[in-house]
Amino acid sequence: MPHTPILVVEDDPTVSRFIGEALARLEVDAVFCPTVEAALGACERHAFALVITDLTFPGASGQALIEHLQPRRPGAPRVLVFSAGLHQAVRERMTALGVHQCLAKPASVPELVQAVRDALNLADWPDAPQPDTPVAHPDLQPFELAAIETYFDGDRGFYETFRASCTEQFKVDLQEGDAACAGNDAVALRRVAHSLKSVLQTLGYADHSVCAKAVEQAAQHAPWDAAQAAWADLRGRLVDSFGLSA
Repeated sequence: MPHTPILVVEDDPTVSRFIGEALARLEVDAVFCPTVEAALGACERHAFALVITDLTFPGASGQALIEHLQPRRPGAPRVLVFSAGLHQAVRERMTALGVHQCLAKPASVPELVQAVRDALNLADWPDAPQPDTPVAHPDLQPFELAAIETYFDGDRGFYETFRASCTEQFKVDLQEGDAACAGNDAVALRRVAHSLKSVLQTLGYADHSVCAKAVEQAAQHAPWDAAQAAWADLRGRLVDSFGLSA
């Protein structure tokens, strides 16, 4: 029996990996697109049962994609918004557009899996097998253990694989953040910080996530020198915590 086709629209490779690992627990075939433009092309070629999309992209927005899909029309795919910054006004706007559910980043694997189940009316899908007894990890820090239990459904291997992929992406994020500061590009700096905010929270680095949020807010509202100072703080934290080159 063919698996259910799903489209995932996400420009952050680390978040795409997280979603992909979560969806691997379900009988779905996921297609990943990093931009709304690519997603529109994919929708012309395939009939998806569900579209999972962020709202913030460098180009066309996730809302533009949703408006194109017209989720309320017969035969349209259901839409699950998976995004940070889902305040009440955004949620109400998404509901008015016909979005099935809004799930805030960061979310745990069980939360994401359940949201997909609900969207596809497949609540009878089996849960992933759970270990009979808790496994001790004396070599891990308490915040790492908390992140594994909170977001990764107790799967240490998934956490460590995800952290490794994040570490590689952080190298790119540092370059993009530095370039944004050098070019006085507040929009680009805000985009980098926005992505880092949820990823760092998922990894258990709550203080770093708060710092990323401060960069995002400073890039939008504060004087530019304050935004640059906030980025310098976040940059140092990433270098120290993940063994990156300064």
